[in-house]
Amino acid sequence: QVEVKNSADSMIYQTRKLMEENKDKIEENEKAEIEAALASLEEDIKTEDTSRIKLGIENLQKSMHSFSERIYQTQSQDQVYQQAADQAQRAASGMGDMPPGGMGGAPPGGMGGTGAGGASYKKDKGKKDIEKDKKIVDVEWDDEEE
Repeated sequence: QVEVKNSADSMIYQTRKLMEENKDKIEENEKAEIEAALASLEEDIKTEDTSRIKLGIENLQKSMHSFSERIYQTQSQDQVYQQAADQAQRAASGMGDMPPGGMGGAPPGGMGGTGAGGASYKKDKGKKDIEKDKKIVDVEWDDEEE
């Protein structure tokens, strides 16, 4: 019984949130039907009759169906358009099919072992000895397109 009531409360919250976020996309007849189903479900919850609450949830789902379907369809189309725009942007910047952010770099902390120029990082060496042995190497990579 508690789970059914919690499910109903959650559905009421999610429905109101979806309606608020998409108020410009909801039609008046849908809005009236959904609000009536919401009010009915709230009354059903007060009765604490599990079967009545389940029917109220089902009624709300039916009233939400066409509205939510249209919202998700619009969002899917927006995502397709956004992905196409991202690919076009990467192609224009010469990055081809690479993910946003480029190739990425070395993992944090470097590769371990020896440092540039063969400097060995042993525990027995002091920090000053390591600093003295370090060599800085600046490397630029050229991409070869095949």
